[in-house]
Amino acid sequence: MGHTITEKILARAAALPAVSVGDEIMVKPDFVLAYDFPGYTDVYFKQIKVISGSRKLAEPERFGIFIDHMIPAATPQEADFHEETRQWGKENEVNVIERRGIGHQVAAEIGYAVPGALVLHFDPHVSQVGTFTQRAIKYSALL
Repeated sequence: MGHTITEKILARAAALPAVSVGDEIMVKPDFVLAYDFPGYTDVYFKQIKVISGSRKLAEPERFGIFIDHMIPAATPQEADFHEETRQWGKENEVNVIERRGIGHQVAAEIGYAVPGALVLHFDPHVSQVGTFTQRAIKYSALL
């Protein structure tokens, strides 16, 4: 029996010849994304620090942060959070994208959502990125 596109993507990301439903695997995502949302993005920063230790991120080009939810900043706290986000991105050489639109849409426009990519994000609405990827796969099959 053949494999689904999801199984094929996960197998590639896990560096395995194949995976099936129920398999426990470790994957290396193509992209890890987040956006400016207190209680999430600051946790993202802390988790990445724990994972990387004091080292710089090995592949910062695989990470992206969108400042798109609290624009314009309505409070001094939001403005401070944006500045912390920009500073973290600069220190870690991570792309911080702001004032370009909604991150889920912009992720596709700037190349994070590409056919076959495994994109991780803490927001359950990020499934929209998969829609762009699937459309691209279907479109390329027509060519």
